[in-house]
Amino acid sequence: MYSWIRNVKRFCESIEKTFKSDCEIEFEFLDPLIHNPISDLHDHESCVLPPSLEAFYRTECKTASFWYSVFGSKMPICAGGFIFYSHKGMIGGLNRTRTWDPLIDVDPFSEFATILKNAMSFCDLRNGDVLAFDMRAKTLEPPIFYITHKGPDLPQLLRPISPSFADFLFNWERLCYASPYEVIENGGLNNDGFLDYTSEFGVRVRESLGINIAIFD
Repeated sequence: MYSWIRNVKRFCESIEKTFKSDCEIEFEFLDPLIHNPISDLHDHESCVLPPSLEAFYRTECKTASFWYSVFGSKMPICAGGFIFYSHKGMIGGLNRTRTWDPLIDVDPFSEFATILKNAMSFCDLRNGDVLAFDMRAKTLEPPIFYITHKGPDLPQLLRPISPSFADFLFNWERLCYASPYEVIENGGLNNDGFLDYTSEFGVRVRESLGINIAIFD
């Protein structure tokens, strides 16, 4: 796996250089697990960690928290961020979305309720929304859903936004870590309904932040 954490750092350096005092950045991460065992997660509820996520924990970081906001005329023009759960926090992610039903009045027979019951969340978007693996998929690399605590008010929220964790990381950084809701609402998906950094939205957000896409290579 390429250095995703390195690319977050490059992104921070770029917007700091461009916007100086007109941006706010918070970024913390813990060193990767390297050779530490992750058996406690693999053994939980017969869950097998997707190989790409395990590689992320072993080569990128054990956990990470990131937020940025860029201002223009004292108003935010772009913001984004995440909290990646630690491998131990992932165990909580197996059950986290299942408790949402009474909170957002989910029809227990709806497709959204099924998604919640089979979701393994791995990332909090710092606003109550999460990113989660669809554990219904019979594959080592399950697709990823964006799950909002407001419920599926857009039809795209009933479909995965990425076919795999690796594909998600690749596109999301090039979309400048923007809220998936914003990406969906502004046409940042391809014809298959997945995040697409080459979309017009992707081009616009990089231009607004002065980001050269080469920093992610």
